[in-house]
Amino acid sequence: MAAAMGARMLFLIILIVLVQLLVLGYAVKCGDRVIRMAALWFAASVFLHAALSFGGVSSPTLHLVNDGLYATGLLPLAFFSVSPWIGALALLACGSFVLQSLYLLNDRPTDWTFTYVNDAIMVAYLLTFLAGTTASVISRRRARPLQAAGLAAA
Repeated sequence: MAAAMGARMLFLIILIVLVQLLVLGYAVKCGDRVIRMAALWFAASVFLHAALSFGGVSSPTLHLVNDGLYATGLLPLAFFSVSPWIGALALLACGSFVLQSLYLLNDRPTDWTFTYVNDAIMVAYLLTFLAGTTASVISRRRARPLQAAGLAAA
């Protein structure tokens, strides 16, 4: 029973990583400059989180610092790009930071509520990357005929 549960958990982790790689790969390949930068920043954050977890370091403080670094890194992108997609990512990152800090400061162990909210934020990250990248692709496709006709604004 425990081996089957472990195998299912491993499959789920691999599936989540593959979905993240697909979405972030799409964002890096097809997104505009700001979406690409945000996707790379998010990938670095996820990599750091995974390295801490697989390295046996399960300190809530380190994960909180990781979330704080991710949220702080998005703020200049949101400020200088004035992109609603980056703004949404920054708000989601702040939500993740608040969730982590709430549990850390109240000395609460992670429970199902934490897991569900954290997973919902992760899904929202990925959906925001998908929407922002798709909007970028559509915007470039609409601009091509205008550029070919010489009507695009400089």
